[in-house]
Amino acid sequence: AVISVRPLLGFLWPPALMRAKQHFYGQWLPTSGYEAADLEYEWHTQQSVGKKPVIELYVALKGK
Repeated sequence: AVISVRPLLGFLWPPALMRAKQHFYGQWLPTSGYEAADLEYEWHTQQSVGKKPVIELYVALKGK
C-alpha cells in the first residue's frame, strides 16, 4: 500500500504521519482483507520539501 502524506500546516511531519498511520492501521486495514507484512518505509524525495511537500509511506501487505 502507498499512502501520500502531507505535513500539517506545511511543516509538521510527525503528527501528519501519526494521523495517516492511525487511519491506515485502525480503520482501513482491519476491513481490507489484508494484513501488514511487517515492513513499513517512508520515501523522502525532493517532493518532501518545497511549496507542496509530500512523503510516500509504503506498507507491505499480505492476504489474510
